[in-house]
Amino acid sequence: KMGVAKAPPTNSFSNYDTSVDHYFRKASDQGEYPPDQGKAGLIFGANNDFSTIYVFEWNYNGNCAVTRYRDVTLPVSGYDGFDGNAKTDAIMAWRNCAGFGLQSGYDKTNHVLVEVRDNHATVYVVSGAVKHKVHEFTDDQLRSHRQVGLVTGSWEWTPVESRFDNFRLDSH
Repeated sequence: KMGVAKAPPTNSFSNYDTSVDHYFRKASDQGEYPPDQGKAGLIFGANNDFSTIYVFEWNYNGNCAVTRYRDVTLPVSGYDGFDGNAKTDAIMAWRNCAGFGLQSGYDKTNHVLVEVRDNHATVYVVSGAVKHKVHEFTDDQLRSHRQVGLVTGSWEWTPVESRFDNFRLDSH
């Protein structure tokens, strides 16, 4: 399951940057269970009702992906095959992103950024002043799907909490 949060303002810009700081915390109900694939993500290119969203997502283990989700329901949506309707289209398959500066584990803040220019998106992990390009792609749906937000969730069951800060949307 994943929790989806829409950004309060409507994004009317076709050229924009969206970014957020994020870290994982040990969940209060975690006990001795280790986390298993707890994940978070930055939504971009969502349609107006957020039933289709593009997500730059990362997990507790330091892996990341770029995924388009279809048939999303709010505020909580399930993955196809995990008691839900959301279907996935891999834009960039899950891979280890430590080489791009993504940190794994608890209490490690990751700053992520997505730049959208008309129908072209570039995703980054930002370390200090250095932008590490993770992936870029072109999709004509980005021209009209412009909403942004956040997502967090687990793969099956994960006792780990997501903390977000400094969520931004800037026009260009």
